[in-house]
Formats: sequence, C-alpha cells, structure tokens
Amino acid sequence: MLGKSHFIAGLALGSLISWPAAVSAGITSLLPDIDTHESTVGRLISPVSWAIEKTIGHRNLFHSIWAAMAVYLACQFLPYDVSLGVLIGYVSHILLDAFNPAGVRIFWPVPFNLSIPVIQAGSILEYLMIVPIAVLILLKGVI
Repeated sequence: MLGKSHFIAGLALGSLISWPAAVSAGITSLLPDIDTHESTVGRLISPVSWAIEKTIGHRNLFHSIWAAMAVYLACQFLPYDVSLGVLIGYVSHILLDAFNPAGVRIFWPVPFNLSIPVIQAGSILEYLMIVPIAVLILLKGVI
C-alpha cells in the first residue's frame, strides 16, 4: 500500500474513537515503513531508514506485532485515546500490507508470512478501496 492509503485508513479507523485518536492513528500508520528508504517516513530519516532496510529488511521487524506492541507501550504516557490511536494506526498498516502479494512477517523472526494477495501497491483496486474511505472521513467531519 502507498503511504497516503495507510494514512487515510489510519485516520478513518482512529476517527471511530476521537479526533486525537484519528490524528495519531493517521501519523502512526506511516511508521512501520521506517524500514524502507523509499517511504514517506524513510525519506525523512534516510540514513536511519537505509540502515534498517539493509540490516533487517523491509516488512520484517517493523511490520511485526512485536514492533506494534513496543510502540504502543512506549506511548503509555500519552492520553488514552491518543495511545490507542497509535496502536490502531500501527496495526492497520500491518494488516493492510498483508493484502499485498509480498505480505508481512507478522510474528518476525518466525518465518511465517501473512499474505492475502489481492491488492498491489498503487493499483486501481487500492484506490477503489481508499477513495470511499476518504469520502466517509470528509462526510463525518474529522478533517
């Protein structure tokens, strides 16, 4: 999935909780892609992202449930709805990437790859899924 799709999905899911949860979910939904220098987050911190990509690889540790739990636990000092939004955004990214043919190693380092290969990143199917979600967010008035 593309970064904008992850952001919109995170924002939509977080909006079911509150506006602060929506914002934190939208932003955090981009975080798992810190493991690739080509991502939105990866371009912001390119040297770090490049090093992670070369040592751990893309869609491994940072696309695992362990990373999601660590990020959530690290945010426990934040208000509850914001930390919940962090968890929602991070997990939504992992689950959406599972719909890509490459899948995700959700229990990394266990060599199990979760893949339901129906949506190629940047495909028309991705846009057909994300555009209605974006319209619903706008209609709800979250943005």
